[in-house]
Amino acid sequence: MYGIVMFVNRKEELEFLERKWNENKANLIILYGRRRVGKTMLIKKFLENKKIKRASIFC
Repeated sequence: MYGIVMFVNRKEELEFLERKWNENKANLIILYGRRRVGKTMLIKKFLENKKIKRASIFC
């Protein structure tokens, strides 16, 4: 399956990020976990439809 990106079973995490996004205050969110479990993809998927000027992602 090279070249195919699977994004499944992240509804709960996306809902959490959406709730934090909609709060009217600054938030720091730290994602941690084993390598290659999709942390960066989760953030990219969440931000793909957001209108933002800048996002800092450190991997």
